[in-house]
Amino acid sequence: AMERIEVVRGPASVLYGSDAVAGVVQIFTKEGRGEPRGSAGIRGGTYGSLGYDVALSGEAGPASYAFSAARFTSDGVYEYNNEYRNTTLSGRVRVAPDARTEATLSVRYAGSEFHYPTDSGGQVVDRNAFQLEDRTTIALDLGRFLTDRLEARVLLTSGVTDAGADDRPDGPADTLGFYGYRSQDDLRRRGIDARANLHLAEGTVLTAGFDFQDQRQRSSNESLSEWGPSHGSFEASRQNHGYYAQALVDLGGRASLTVGARLDDNEAFGEFWTYRAGLAYRLPTGTRLRAAVGTAFKEPSFPENYGAGFANGNPDLDPERSRSWEVGLEQSLLGGRIRLAGTYFDQRFRDMIQYREVPWGSPEPNYVNIASADAAGLELEAAVDLAAALTLQASYTRLDSEVRDAGFQSGPDAEFVQGRPLLRRPEHAATARLAYRPSSAGTFDLAAHYVGDREDLDFATFPTRRVTLDGYTRVDLGAELRLLAARGRRPGLTGTLRIENALDEAYEEV
Repeated sequence: AMERIEVVRGPASVLYGSDAVAGVVQIFTKEGRGEPRGSAGIRGGTYGSLGYDVALSGEAGPASYAFSAARFTSDGVYEYNNEYRNTTLSGRVRVAPDARTEATLSVRYAGSEFHYPTDSGGQVVDRNAFQLEDRTTIALDLGRFLTDRLEARVLLTSGVTDAGADDRPDGPADTLGFYGYRSQDDLRRRGIDARANLHLAEGTVLTAGFDFQDQRQRSSNESLSEWGPSHGSFEASRQNHGYYAQALVDLGGRASLTVGARLDDNEAFGEFWTYRAGLAYRLPTGTRLRAAVGTAFKEPSFPENYGAGFANGNPDLDPERSRSWEVGLEQSLLGGRIRLAGTYFDQRFRDMIQYREVPWGSPEPNYVNIASADAAGLELEAAVDLAAALTLQASYTRLDSEVRDAGFQSGPDAEFVQGRPLLRRPEHAATARLAYRPSSAGTFDLAAHYVGDREDLDFATFPTRRVTLDGYTRVDLGAELRLLAARGRRPGLTGTLRIENALDEAYEEV
């Protein structure tokens, strides 16, 4: 069960390391509070969808706890071999023996099974292909104020992912082309993050920390074809040491400054520096001005570094890197009833990892650092309290992306085309949401999502061809109504209704 989701936009590798190129999404697990309480829910819908969940939370002295379990199944949109199954278990226990010390243990398991009847061209031809994935994550977060101003924190993490695909021959007659494939991947990540926070004054915090990551993957694959079987496997490991520092400084109550830097020392690609700086200034008129600049990186995946079989990895790859800057303005009007925001952003992506064709059996790597692209745009947001229980929210994004270096690819139907936009990035996108909450007993919302034209690749033909997907508008409706309030030992009962794509709009996306 989730309590809230926070989104940090822009490059955030200074604190989070690899992959925090354009932002970070942090999910906070619900914390138990008060007397023990439980809940159970069930929902069903089209395509044979069925979901149910249970949760238990509460407090016991210095400890709080929250546990949940959920199961979701669906028959899928195709007539056969399109089932989906997902089981999720999560738990969080927090202990605070005194006002200076806390420890939180979080555990999450997610297991899924997905059946897919389509081949690489999107044709519904396969009756037994499926994928499996089991993912377990554990985190132990320890914190203690050593003095009134100095806080020490240690975060221990462990993640294990077992995944694989199974597409055996459909029958004795299935012997043409590539007619069988199996793969197995075992990925393990363990890490420790130790940091010290020095609270100098209200709103001013100096942070210094060390991050260690150990990653290991074992993969194997087997392919059957009319030209004979082929096999590939690899087992690899790499470690990363990260050192970072950040200062969040309050400049007299109206302005705040953030500066930070990080050095990563990776066994695969060596040393890499990133930085981030931001400034925010508040005016008495309810205006907030902000600006930020920073860099980030994305490390190569294990298959890109060490893959074998259909694609040869390249152990000499550099991480993909980005440089971004943005300026924004936020304005509050009519005592906060109207909230407006606008942000202009500019991003540069370099050393993008690109797949290239090499002759069959060649020892040359399939992955190289060569492609580059730019992206810039404008984001506008507005929220208006139309009445005490009625709120309108709207957002619009204008995005201009362009490939600067197509690398080894050429022709108008390649993945990277010089001067053309990046795939699947619409130039225009907008969302409007109307929410009505007359009381704590019920909520109603109406949302419209617009996605403009965007370029993509059509894999139904060989070689693939570049196409333009038409824009679309999807309308969703939702309602929640408390049918019976909880009282004493009597449980409460709440009904929900959600209609996605209420106007039956035809659209295509990945």
